[in-house]
Amino acid sequence: MAKLYWLGMLPHLIFFVCALSFVSGIIFGSLGLTIILSLIPAAILFAILYATHVSLRVSIAAALFLVIGCLYYQQDNVRYQAAILQFPSSGVVQGIVEDVPKVSADVQLFTLKTPAGLLSIATLPDPPYAYGDQLEIKGKIDPPTPNYYGRHIVALSKNPAITQVGAHAGNPVLATLFGVRKSIEASYARLLSPERSALLFGIIFGVNENLSKSFAQDLELSGLRFITAIDGLHMQIVILIVLG
Repeated sequence: MAKLYWLGMLPHLIFFVCALSFVSGIIFGSLGLTIILSLIPAAILFAILYATHVSLRVSIAAALFLVIGCLYYQQDNVRYQAAILQFPSSGVVQGIVEDVPKVSADVQLFTLKTPAGLLSIATLPDPPYAYGDQLEIKGKIDPPTPNYYGRHIVALSKNPAITQVGAHAGNPVLATLFGVRKSIEASYARLLSPERSALLFGIIFGVNENLSKSFAQDLELSGLRFITAIDGLHMQIVILIVLG
């Protein structure tokens, strides 16, 4: 087995090992391992690293970060489940639109940031809402399905009664980025055909909902669907820097 003396010497490699161990701990935590049980993979990790001549300090740190990652997941999951239980199942809730609404022909989807947690809203496409709008909703509120955990959505509401009580209440930096994005989308729509505009916008911002179903299927069959999967927020930051 190769001797990795260099792994205990270069700072960026030490950081990489510890970060990877932390993420591994999160994965073990998501599989249901308790803190006590997480000591088993931590001990195995320590043994493997130390046996390959990684320094003692780095080996101990990596094992410790694995346990910390497991603990972090468990604590975060406890907070998340508590927020789900504490969120009201009905009544009036106020909050701020946390993201850019995704609008299709028959539905508008967005996240509402409330004092009790993040609420996912599905409503009609008209009237359209925007990032930073202050809304008051009234209607039935359901608990989230498991696939919402990664976004920390604690409740769902479909077609509630919505009243807009304010605007421009979001983060000003994000509001600027989203404004740049909207301006670019409008420019593409003026200069290009709908399909080309949607494709170019999807490539730059990672947005798929503007693509027609037939064109999206063609991308899927050709193996090119990945070109619209880049992180749009990162591109917005780059565009803001360039335009600034």
